[in-house]
Amino acid sequence: MVDAISPNPERGRPSAPADHGGMRSGRAPFPAPLTSLVGREREIDHVRSMLRRRDIRLITLTGPGGVGKTRLALALATDADRDYPGGVVFLPLAAVRDPQLVAAEVAHAFGISEPGNAPFADQMAAAVGDAEALLVVDNFEHLLPAAPVLTEVLGVCPGLTLLVTSRERLRLSGEHDVPVLPLSCPDPEDLANPARLAAAPAVRLFVERSQEVSPRFVLTEANGAAVAAICDRLDGLPLALELAAARGTHLPPAALLARLARRLPLLTGGPRDAPARLRTMRDAITWSHDLLSTEEKALFRRIAVFAPGFSLDAVEAVCADRHPLPGHPDSTALDPSTLLLDLVASLVDKSLLRPAATRIGDPIGSTPPAEPRFELLETIREFGLECLAESDEASEVRTAHAAYYLSLVERISSCHRDNGVGLSLLEAEHANIRAALDWCGSGGAPGVAIQLAARLGQFWFRRGYQVEGRGWLERALAAAPDANPAIRTAALNALGDLQRDLGEPTESRRSFVRA
Repeated sequence: MVDAISPNPERGRPSAPADHGGMRSGRAPFPAPLTSLVGREREIDHVRSMLRRRDIRLITLTGPGGVGKTRLALALATDADRDYPGGVVFLPLAAVRDPQLVAAEVAHAFGISEPGNAPFADQMAAAVGDAEALLVVDNFEHLLPAAPVLTEVLGVCPGLTLLVTSRERLRLSGEHDVPVLPLSCPDPEDLANPARLAAAPAVRLFVERSQEVSPRFVLTEANGAAVAAICDRLDGLPLALELAAARGTHLPPAALLARLARRLPLLTGGPRDAPARLRTMRDAITWSHDLLSTEEKALFRRIAVFAPGFSLDAVEAVCADRHPLPGHPDSTALDPSTLLLDLVASLVDKSLLRPAATRIGDPIGSTPPAEPRFELLETIREFGLECLAESDEASEVRTAHAAYYLSLVERISSCHRDNGVGLSLLEAEHANIRAALDWCGSGGAPGVAIQLAARLGQFWFRRGYQVEGRGWLERALAAAPDANPAIRTAALNALGDLQRDLGEPTESRRSFVRA
């Protein structure tokens, strides 16, 4: 939980550097960051306030791989060093694979080199005592069964505070979860204002890292739009931005942007001194993916078909009803309130999935609750699509995806009254509808493509997508020459309406005659 800051006794700030005694001489030296921290002023201020509260002793920085949790933790620990007379200790756990070794690693970090026969808690109490110290535990997501060890340490060391980084929260009593989000990308209106564009955190990071490899690089009006688009396409994810900026020695922003249609093959070549899991974007995601259960992996690759987000109703229809998850052959047990909801929540907890910003109500029912939506970062979604393509269920999942959105469009188009809410829902699902039209029209299910297109004419007209709608209708008609005559007639009439609205009377008459 992330609590609002309330008045509480704070840790004292010594007037001179604290005497850390032997506690900083633990097994892991405190690493000095070699790069600047960009765009994390808000997080620094918030967590700094939490660290100064005596009633908060366990803080977990959570977020997807490559979002900068470790870098943020190091900055916080460096800043808080003078607040802890007992010292600041850094404990990296990425290389530790066995949860049973965590207690020994914690002990070694505090200089307990020979555990002996005494209980772990007794040894920690003797070594740390009441000293006010900060233990930074880095990369805990793969060692979650050992999380109670941290609670045990806090119980016997009343002056100790833990700052943990993990792709998943620990689920411990007293834990305060601080989500570390991707950096903010510039708003579209910022493109006309170079100063505001340069101030966007994602742009700042990209520019700084670009100048590290290419000192002559400068953000200009000429390349500003391309830089903003790169930041947006990479979701503001710091690791992705840094890997992309490293290409600046060979690719200017416009050329780099053109090659980001597929992100993962390009986002490689991280520093040789970086952990292996962070040298490429694919490795960062693979680390998280490998920690998933069989059921979670199946759901993860299936939800990648959504572009970019989905509702619980959609994921139930596409990922569960027609395709029981491994280990759960009875799909009737998979409803949004039970197993499926738990799996979605688990992917959110593991920082692979995130709640979307908008909530859309049901356009048909009169008083439904707001429907929460979820989404994948695009770099993570690309990885998921690769997993789906490698499975034997890609065609079935895409067929189910298209069928769900055809059903949705049919429900909304059947409401003959002015259905503004329905049109808003179609707007929210427009990316998914485009994905369904593209896959079906490319040979996946031409009959579904023409049914979708035939029913979307009013949406395209009312929402200003006449040119796009004309293209989809022409493509669907060409792909399904033998479709049901009634559906072809509806599609041709919809095409004629759009052509007439676009000022194409000759083409419009031709479509109406064909209908």
